[in-house]
Amino acid sequence: MAHITNLYKNEFADFCEEDGQKPYFPPSELQSVFDSHAKLTQAQIDAVRRHFLPGIRTDIHFGFSSRADLNAAAGIRNQRGVFRINKGAVLVPADLFQRMLSHPNILKSVGNVKLENLKGQWNEGLGRDIDLMHESRKLKGRPVQAKHPNDPVRREFSVAARHIAYDFLVFHEIGHIVTGHLAFLEDAAGINTIYEAMSGGASIFRCHTVHQAIELAADNFAIGQGFPIVIDCNNHLGHDWRDWPEWNNFFSTPEQRLYAWCFSIGALFQLWGLKTYLGDIRYIRKQDYPPPAMRYFAAIGTVQSFLEDRNDPIMKNFKNIADKAFVDLNDSIHAIGGPKLKSEDIDPIYSSDGKAHFSRLRKCMGKLLPRFRKYSWISLRGEYGV
Repeated sequence: MAHITNLYKNEFADFCEEDGQKPYFPPSELQSVFDSHAKLTQAQIDAVRRHFLPGIRTDIHFGFSSRADLNAAAGIRNQRGVFRINKGAVLVPADLFQRMLSHPNILKSVGNVKLENLKGQWNEGLGRDIDLMHESRKLKGRPVQAKHPNDPVRREFSVAARHIAYDFLVFHEIGHIVTGHLAFLEDAAGINTIYEAMSGGASIFRCHTVHQAIELAADNFAIGQGFPIVIDCNNHLGHDWRDWPEWNNFFSTPEQRLYAWCFSIGALFQLWGLKTYLGDIRYIRKQDYPPPAMRYFAAIGTVQSFLEDRNDPIMKNFKNIADKAFVDLNDSIHAIGGPKLKSEDIDPIYSSDGKAHFSRLRKCMGKLLPRFRKYSWISLRGEYGV
């Protein structure tokens, strides 16, 4: 793992073992996948490092951990930032997008669907643990790895969607480190690690609203870093989305790129579970994390604000594009055996309690921003980060 030097291998192993994980060393058949993601992650760190304030001499280290679910964690150790990405955070979204784009009845406007077929497909829905998914396939005598799309344009779309989702996840973790979230929590409450999804049990956070606001702030940072890469087709992270004409035919306009971003990020939050129950809202002030549906629609709202702030012409079609991406995603998930969301499944987010809580989180974010500046490694300029 070039991203974890010999000097920091033991330190990263200790970071993983704090909650029962181990560093992940992929088998030979997956080595290239994780090497490419390590290269991408380092490019993301380098992009943010260029904005470090004068006098900041620390650094950020990362690695992959052995857990099979879609999760990650960030921490501060010995004055250095460190984050780990579960192997499931790489493999679960990749598996989902491959299954979607190799299905002839999904996203028919992308590429040539006549090259796809249902042979070898199976209706597994939204698998969230890659080890359990692989074991289930073995027991059923099926190939362990999901089939790649046959059509080259659809195959590239599945790769781009995976990168968009991965960019968001990694920039979110980097945001916790460089914008002062972790240093603030360590100083205020002795907390030096943030996990992206906690199971039940006692919370380590004294104020749930504060942590929920921090999660939304990290989402905003991830959007501020990752969304311009997509909408402006900026290639500085090494994405090869413009390398051949067939792909450009689909990804050449801002409208197409906005659609791809909304579809990909929506899939990420679907894997975390968009269905929201009234109880989630009733007891929302006792939870460490906002409901995924609230985070997703907040992300869409942040992108809308981002485009409005720069008077982007795409705003005249924004709602139609975002809505179509959500509907198409819902249909796609249903086509591979997943649940089809109904309006009542997300209505609690828009209830009076849901709206009041989101307003409370926005106010909390505003109050926290001056405190984060004391600890930040970068110059914080509003809700999008650098």
